[in-house]
Amino acid sequence: MKQKSQNMSAEIDTSRLPLDVRAKLAELELELSDGDITQKGYEKKRAKLLDPYMGRQQPPNTQAQSQAQSQSQSQSRPKDASPDDSSGGSPRIRRPRHHRRDDLRYQSDIRTEAVQAALAKHRESAGPSTGGGAGGHGGSSSTAMPLAAVRRQPSSAMTQSATGAAAFASADREHYSEEDASAGSGSDLADDDDDEEVVVDDRHPADGEHSTLDDASVESSLASSSVGGAGGGGGAGHSLAKSAASASSVGGSSSSSGRQQRQLRQHQQSEPVQPQPPASSAAAAASSTNQSSRSRYSSSDTYIIKGNNYLGMPTNQSRPAGGSGDSSQQLQRRHIQQPPAVQSQTPPMQRQQQRPPNPQQQQQQQQSSRQQPPDVTLAASAAAAAAASAEPQPSAASDHRSGPYGQSRTSAKIQQLVATLARPKQRQPTAAGGSTSAAAGGSSATASAPDAADVTLTTSDSPDGGGVDANAPRPQGEESRPAVGESLITGPGAAASLEESLMRAAAGPQARTQAVACLELSGKLSSCLSFAKLLNRSKKLAYTLLNRLGHRGDSSLKPGDRIAIAVPNSDPVSFVIAFLASQFAGLVPVPVEAPPLCASATGFLLSSLDIRVLLTTEAFIRTAPKAVAAAAAASASGSTGTSASGGGSDQLTYQGWPRSLFWALVDANQSNPPKDWQPPSLQSGGLDPASLAYVEYAWGRDGSVRGVCVSRGAALAHTRSIGAACGYASGESLVCLVDPKRELGLWHAVLAAAYYGMSVVFVPYAVMKQDPSCWLRLVAKQRIGVALAKSRDLYWSLLTQRDHREVNLNSLRCLLVADGANPWSLTSCDSFLSVFQPRGLRPEALCPCAYSCESLTVALRRPAGSGAATSGRGVLSMQGLSHGVVRVDSENSYTSLTLQDCGLVMPAGAVAVVRLAPAQPFLCRQDEVGEICVSARYAAHKYWGLAGLSNQVFRCQPLTAATGAPISDREVFVRTGLLGFLGPPSSGGLVFVCGSLEGLMTVAGRRHNSDDLIATVLAVEPLKFVFRGRIAVFSQRILNDERIIIAAEQRPDANEDQCFQWMSHVLQAVDSIHQVGVYCIALVPPNSLPRSPLGGINSHETRRRFAAGQLHPANILMCPHSTVTNLPKPRQATGAEPLSMMVGSLIQGARLAEAEGRPMPDDGLQQQQGGGGGGWMSLADTLRARSRDPDQRLFTVLSAGKLVGPQAAQPEQCLTALGLHKRAERVAALLRSRLPQSLSTDQQQQHAVALMLPPGLDLIVGVFGCFYAGCLPVAMRPPPSSSSAAASSSSSLSGSSTVGSGSQTIGHQGLPTCQAVLQASKASLLLTNQPTAKLLKALLSHHQQAANSWPPVVDIDDKRKVQHQQQQPASAHPDSDAYLDFSISTTGLLSGVRVTHRAAVHLCKAVKLQCELYPTREIALCLDPYSGLSFALWCLSSVYTGHHTVLLPPAELEASPAAFLFAVSQRGIRDAFCSYPVLDLCASQLAQQLDLLKQKLQVSLSSLRSLIAVAEERPRLGLLQSFSKLFSPLGLKASALSASFGCRVNACICLQGASSPECSTVYVDAPALRQDRVQLVDRGSPGSLPLSECGQLLCGTRVVIANPETRTQCADSHLGEIWVAAGHSASGYCALLGSGFGSGDTDTSGAVDPASARDHFDAYLTAGGDTSVRYCRTGYLGFVKRTDLTAVDGSRHDAVFLVGALDEAIQLRGLRYHPGDIEATVVRCHHTVCECAVFTWRSLLVVVAELNGKEFESLDLIPLITSSILEEHHLIAGVIVICDPRTIPLNSRGEKQRMHLRDGFLDDKLDPIYVAYNL
Repeated sequence: MKQKSQNMSAEIDTSRLPLDVRAKLAELELELSDGDITQKGYEKKRAKLLDPYMGRQQPPNTQAQSQAQSQSQSQSRPKDASPDDSSGGSPRIRRPRHHRRDDLRYQSDIRTEAVQAALAKHRESAGPSTGGGAGGHGGSSSTAMPLAAVRRQPSSAMTQSATGAAAFASADREHYSEEDASAGSGSDLADDDDDEEVVVDDRHPADGEHSTLDDASVESSLASSSVGGAGGGGGAGHSLAKSAASASSVGGSSSSSGRQQRQLRQHQQSEPVQPQPPASSAAAAASSTNQSSRSRYSSSDTYIIKGNNYLGMPTNQSRPAGGSGDSSQQLQRRHIQQPPAVQSQTPPMQRQQQRPPNPQQQQQQQQSSRQQPPDVTLAASAAAAAAASAEPQPSAASDHRSGPYGQSRTSAKIQQLVATLARPKQRQPTAAGGSTSAAAGGSSATASAPDAADVTLTTSDSPDGGGVDANAPRPQGEESRPAVGESLITGPGAAASLEESLMRAAAGPQARTQAVACLELSGKLSSCLSFAKLLNRSKKLAYTLLNRLGHRGDSSLKPGDRIAIAVPNSDPVSFVIAFLASQFAGLVPVPVEAPPLCASATGFLLSSLDIRVLLTTEAFIRTAPKAVAAAAAASASGSTGTSASGGGSDQLTYQGWPRSLFWALVDANQSNPPKDWQPPSLQSGGLDPASLAYVEYAWGRDGSVRGVCVSRGAALAHTRSIGAACGYASGESLVCLVDPKRELGLWHAVLAAAYYGMSVVFVPYAVMKQDPSCWLRLVAKQRIGVALAKSRDLYWSLLTQRDHREVNLNSLRCLLVADGANPWSLTSCDSFLSVFQPRGLRPEALCPCAYSCESLTVALRRPAGSGAATSGRGVLSMQGLSHGVVRVDSENSYTSLTLQDCGLVMPAGAVAVVRLAPAQPFLCRQDEVGEICVSARYAAHKYWGLAGLSNQVFRCQPLTAATGAPISDREVFVRTGLLGFLGPPSSGGLVFVCGSLEGLMTVAGRRHNSDDLIATVLAVEPLKFVFRGRIAVFSQRILNDERIIIAAEQRPDANEDQCFQWMSHVLQAVDSIHQVGVYCIALVPPNSLPRSPLGGINSHETRRRFAAGQLHPANILMCPHSTVTNLPKPRQATGAEPLSMMVGSLIQGARLAEAEGRPMPDDGLQQQQGGGGGGWMSLADTLRARSRDPDQRLFTVLSAGKLVGPQAAQPEQCLTALGLHKRAERVAALLRSRLPQSLSTDQQQQHAVALMLPPGLDLIVGVFGCFYAGCLPVAMRPPPSSSSAAASSSSSLSGSSTVGSGSQTIGHQGLPTCQAVLQASKASLLLTNQPTAKLLKALLSHHQQAANSWPPVVDIDDKRKVQHQQQQPASAHPDSDAYLDFSISTTGLLSGVRVTHRAAVHLCKAVKLQCELYPTREIALCLDPYSGLSFALWCLSSVYTGHHTVLLPPAELEASPAAFLFAVSQRGIRDAFCSYPVLDLCASQLAQQLDLLKQKLQVSLSSLRSLIAVAEERPRLGLLQSFSKLFSPLGLKASALSASFGCRVNACICLQGASSPECSTVYVDAPALRQDRVQLVDRGSPGSLPLSECGQLLCGTRVVIANPETRTQCADSHLGEIWVAAGHSASGYCALLGSGFGSGDTDTSGAVDPASARDHFDAYLTAGGDTSVRYCRTGYLGFVKRTDLTAVDGSRHDAVFLVGALDEAIQLRGLRYHPGDIEATVVRCHHTVCECAVFTWRSLLVVVAELNGKEFESLDLIPLITSSILEEHHLIAGVIVICDPRTIPLNSRGEKQRMHLRDGFLDDKLDPIYVAYNL
C-alpha cells in the first residue's frame, strides 16, 4: 500500500487538483502528523481521494472548470458539514490538538505575486541573451553567487557541493514537485511542528508582530467557506501558477540552447498554466471583483482613499517591478538587453527608469499633473478598477545559468567572487530618479582633495547627512491641523475613583455576579470570583502589604512605595487581585514578566525603581530555579526577611535582579483586616490624583527598558475615555485574549471592567494555543458582547473550521483588535469577517485601535450603536511611504500597501502629526507621514529617572511651518512613537498608522518598516527552508547609515544549498519591491531565536545577540558590497611633485625627516681586546686573545627542568673562552679535512659551511670553527622532529611549525627551506650533530630524495683524530665576508645577505656601547639564534665584549613558561633579550600563576633594568603594556620594556640603551596615515593610532625618511621608507628567492639581480638632503619625530617610529593600509578571535581569523568582522575565513607569514571551519 501511495504521488500533480481535494489531503497529513490516524488509514483515504484522478492528467485549460466544479460542490454541501464528513464515519470527539498556525498567517496574495514577479524579473535579467553574457564575453552566462564553504566532516549529513555556482544556478531551475504544489495550497498546516519544541508565532506588537492572512489563502486551505474574501483572487498556489505561466511565456526564446529548451518544457509541464483572459474580460472581472470586495466597506461611513481624490495626493506614476506600466514592447526590449549579474541587485524598476521616456507618456503625465484634485469620494470607481486590472501582467524568463567549475573549491569560489565584483554596485537612482553615489571598492570616482574630504562618508542623498534628493516625491497638501475628539461627558453619579466603583459593585445587585474568571482547556471556567469576593481578596492583600509583610511586619510597605508584580500568564486572576490590591493600598504596581523571560531587562527596571517587594504566585515559585525558589519560599513564609538570594552560597540566578528582594504570595492565606480599617485610597481625602497609579515598562528602540509613569488622575480619565468610546455599561461581559498585565489588556479587562462593573473571562495563551476556537464557542454560549483580541488570534481561529459548527457571533457588538496599528492586520480582519459574517458577525463590530505606552490609547474605531461608526482604508504606494509622503496606488500593484484606519480620536483628546527629520516638531502636511502626537489628560507624564528624555517625549509643542510658533501655549502633546497621518477633515478625525519608530529603518534617507520587509520575506517560498512567523527584521547602524539584517529560523531538514538559494531569492525580492539592499541574512537553528512573553520573536533581544556575537547562526550571507554605498571616494593622485610637497611642508614649519645616533669611537676597531699590540682584530682574533684567561666564562646554557623542575641541582652547561677556542680549533681542523684539497687557500676561504645545529653551545662552536677554518658559516634551523606529514604540511605553508596556543611559536625550518638555503648559499659542507643527522636521513628517505643531492655531512661530535694546523692563520681582511645571514621575510621572501668582518665587529661594538656591556656584566637571551641581531647576540657579542651570556633556548619554554622569568630573578640579571612569542607565552600562561611565582618560587624582577624585544616589525605596544602591567606585582618596572628594530640589510638599527631616554609613544591620525601623512592627535581622539618608538639609534647610525618612488627626502610630517647608513650594514645580497622557493615553482639557484642589489644597498637621495651619502633601503615605512626628551649630550631626542613593511602594505581605494591595523581591529571585535591575518588577492581583502571557541560560534564572527572593518577602516572584507588556532603560519620571530597563508588559502590547504564570501 505504501508503494502504491508513492506511485500515486509520482503520477499525479496535486497542484492541478481541485481546491477541496487539496484541502482534504492537507487534513489527512495533519491527522497523520498528530497521530489521529494510522499510516494504513492515511494511505487508504488518500488512495480513495486520488482514485478519480488516476490515469488522466488534467490539462491546463480545464483547470478553471475543475475549480468551478469544486466550488459548486462545496456550495451544495450542507453548511454544518465538515470536510471530513465526505469520507464517511461518525464524527470524532473534540480533543486538544496542535494546530499549524504559522503558515498562512502572513500570506498576502498581492505580496506573493509581487515577490514571484520580482524573482522572475531577476531570472529574466540574469538569463542568457543573444548578445552574450555579462562582462562582454559572448555566449557566457552571468556569474552565480559563490556558496559559503564549511568544513566537511566524515560523519556529517550535510554535503558540500564542489562549487557554489552550481547550487545557485540550479536554484532558479528547480521544478515544483507534488510537495511544493501542495504546500502552496494548504498542506502548510502540517509543516512547521516537525521539531521537538513546538513554538507558535504569537509575537507581541512591541516585537514587530505581523498577523496577516490572505482570505483567499484561508479559503483554499480550509475549502469550506463559500463567502469570498476581501482581497479576492486565488491562494498561494494560484500566484505560483501565474508566475510560472508568465515565466514560460517569455523564457522560451529562439536563442536558447537545446538543453535550456528541454528544461523549460519540463518546467512548464511541472507547473499549471493559468489561461490569460482577454483584456476586456479581465477588466470586467477585476471590476466586479473589486466592487464586491468593497461592498462591505462602501457604506455611508466608509472612506476610500483613491486616485487624486484624497487631499490632493497624486497617484504613483512610476510603475514598480513587473507593474502595470510596461507595454509588451517594453517587456520585449527589456528581455533582450544586456543582463547584469545577479549580485548587482539592481531593481527592475530602476533599470526601467534608466531608459529614455516615451514622449507621449511624458505629455500625458504633464496633463494629469496639471489637473486639480477633486474632493474625497465615498465609493470606489469601477472604471478605475477595470483600467487597473486591464494592465498587462508581468512576465519573466526562466533562468538557466551554468557557472564554471574549477578544480580547487576555494579558488573557484574566489574566481566567481572576483567576476561578480568586477563592476561593483553603485547607488542606483531611486524610483523617483534619485542621484547616484560612489560605489564600494574599486569604483571610479572623480578626483578629490587629499585632505579630510577623502575620509568623509558620501551621504549626499541622505536627509540626515544634510543632502536632499531633488527627485524624491514631496508633500503637496496643506499643513495639517490637530484632530480633536468628541467631548467626554461624565454623569453626575459616576464614581470618583476605581476603588469606589468596585465598592459600589460589591455592595449592589452585582455583588454575587461573576467578576473575573479564567477559561480552562476543557472549556470550563476556573478561578471564578464575584465582585464581592474580588473586593474582599483585594482588601486583604492590601492590608497584608501595608501591615503584615515579613517578620512582624518589618518588610511592610507604605503608600507611594513601588511593588513589582510577576505573575505567570496562565494565572490572570491572581494578577487582577494583586493589581487591585496595590491600588487600594496606595502602592505603585509595576507589572513585569515572570522570569526567565526578559530577566535582565526586568532586573534593570526593578533596580532603577528601587523595588523591595515582588508579588508572585506559588505556581511560579515551584517552577523557579532551586536557589530562587528556596529563598522566595522563606521570604514568603514571613518567618524571615531574607533576600531572594537565600543567603549563604546561594546566589540569585536571575542576572541583574536586586539582591535584597522580598517575595510575597498573592494566593497565600491572608488574615482579615480589622473592621474599622479602611484602605488609604478610600480614606477621607483619598489619594492625590497627581500621585502615581502604576508604572508600565516599555521598550526603547535601542532595546533598553523604560518605566512609563501614569498618574491616578490620568488613569481615571483614560478609563472613562475608553468606556465612552466603546460604550461600556454595567453588567456587560468581555472576553480577553491578550496579556492583561500591560497595554490594552490592562486597561480594558482590568481597569475599565472594574470601573464599569463588567464581567471578564480571560483566555490564557496556553489555552488559546491548544484550542484557538474556544473563545468563539464561549462568546456564542454566554452571549458575550465585547471581545479583546489580536489579529493573531483571529488568524488562529480560522484554522479550526471544524469547531465552528455551533458558533454564532450575533451578540458580539465590539471586537477590539489590539494590534490594529499594524498595517498587516487588515488581511486577518478581512478574512475573519468573510468567514464569520454568515455566522452573525457584523462588519461594524470590528474595531481596530492604536495604542502607545506613552500616550495610552491613540485612536479607536467606534463599535456599532455608538453613533460614530466611521471607517476608511486606502491603497498606498510603499515607494511614497518610504519617502514620507502619501501616494495612492492601484490595488493590483506589487508595491502597494492596503491600509485601514485605527479609528477616531479618543474623547477629550487631540491628535497632531509632526515631522521626523527636523529637530523642531513642525506640523506635517496633509499628505505627509510623521509621528503621531496626542494631547489628553489621560496620557502618561514621564519616564522614571529619565528627565531629559521625558522632556522630549512628554512635553512636545508642535510648531507651525509658517511662523514657527506653537499651535497652543497651554496644551502639550506626547509623542506616541507611531508613524501615520490623519484622515480628511470630513472623516471626523480618522487616524491611519503605517508603522512605528521601533520598526523604522532609515536607509540612505528612505524609511522602511520592518513589518513590510517581513511580509516580503515570507512570500519567498519559505515553506521548505525556514519557519513562517519566526523571522526578525531589524537594523544596525554601521558607517553612518542603518543596515538591514534579517534573522530567521531554518528548518532542520534544510541543507546549506537550499538555504543559500532561499537567501538569494530574498535579496532579489527585497531589492525589487522595496529598492533597498539587505546587509545580512542569518539563518539560525530551530527554536533558537529569543522569544517574547507570549511566544513571539523578541526583536530587541535578537538585535542585542546579533551585535554581541551570540546569535549562533547556522547559515549566514553578508552583502556589504551591494548595500554599503556611502564609502569615501577613492583617493587619487594629486599630481603634485614630492619635492614641492616637501618644500611646502618646510615652509609650514616642518623639518627634514632624519636622525643620527652617537658617533662611533675610532679606537675600538684598531686596538686589541685584552692585548697591548695594535692592528686589526677580527672576532676570531679576539677569541684567541681571550682564551689566555682560562677562567673567563662566556656562555651558560640553561634548561627549564634544571631551573624549576626536579633536576634543579644538576650542573649547568658552561663554556669558557678557552674551551670555546679549543673546540673551535678542532672543528676547524675537521672542516679542513673534508674540504676539497685541490683548491688553494684563497679559494677555501670562500667556501660556505651550513650549520644545522639546535640552539646551544654547538652552534657557537660551529661558527667560530668556520672562522678559524676561513669558511663562511651559514646558520640554519634543523627540520622539525615531528612526523613527515606534519613536516610536509608546515613546509608547504611557511617553512615553520607553530607550537603553543594563539601566536606562540617556536620555529623550525622545513626540509624544502633547508634545501633552498643550501642551494642558494652553495654550501660545501653540512655541519651538524648526530641526532640531527639521523633525523635528516629519515626525512630524505621519506621524501625519496637522494642523499648525494645534499652536501657532505660533518658530525661536530666526531671523535676521530684530525691534524691541527701548526701555524696560526692570518687575520681575515676587514672587508671580506664573515658569514651569510639567511632569513624569511613576512612576505615569504628568502633572502641571504653578506656580512663582512668589519660590519660584524662594528655591530658588536655598537651593541656594547648602547647597552653598556662589560666583562663583569651578565645578560640573558631567549631568542631564535639563526639570523639578524639574535645571531649576533647569541654567538658573537660575548666573545667581543667578554660579558657572560645566559642562554635559554625558546623550545625550553614549552615545558615551563616560567623558566625565563625564574632565570632572570635567580641570577639578578639587569639586561635581557627575548622575542615577542616569549612575551606572549609568558603573559598567556602565567596570568593565573602570579601568586605562585611570587610566594612559592619567590620570583622578583626588580633587578631587571631593560627587557628588549628583538623583532623586525612595528613594536607591539599592546603586548608590551599588558606584559608590564601583568608582572608589575613581581617588581617589573614599566620603563624596562622596549623594542628593537632591524631588517635584512641591517641587523640592528634601533636599540634601547641603558642611558637612553624612555621610549616615547605618540598618537597619530589613522586616516591621515593611510594617505602617507603623519598628523599627531591627542590620546583618545577618534581614529587615533598609538605608535611606540623603536628605541635609540645605534652609534654611528644615520637614518633618513625617503619617498620610495621618487627617492627624495621627506619632511617629518610625511610617511616614507626608512633608509639607513651605518658601518654594520650588510654588503649585499648573496641570494634572493621568491615566495615559491619551497614548492619547486621558483628557481633556487640564488642568482641575484645586480639592479636589485644596487637598489637596496647603493641608494642615494635625489633631492632634499645629502645626495652623496650611500644608504641601504630597509623596505619599512616609518617617520621621525623630534620629542621633548633630551639625550645625554643635552640635545633633543629624535625618535624613529616604525609603521610597517612596504611590501606588506595593502593598496585599496587609493590608500595605503597596513595589515597590522586591520588585524588589531578584527581581534578586538570578539573575545573568541585569538589571532588574525589579512592579505589581498585581486583587489579583494581576505581576512583569516583563528577561532578560540566552539565551532558553532564561527558564524557569529562574520558580521562582527565585516562591520568592524567597515567602521574603522572604511573597507569591505571580500572573503572571511574562520579557522582553528595556530593555522596562521609564523616565522621564528613570531611574525605572520601572510603570503604563505595566501598561497595555502588559494590552494585550499587551510582546512577552514567556515569561509564566507561577502557580496
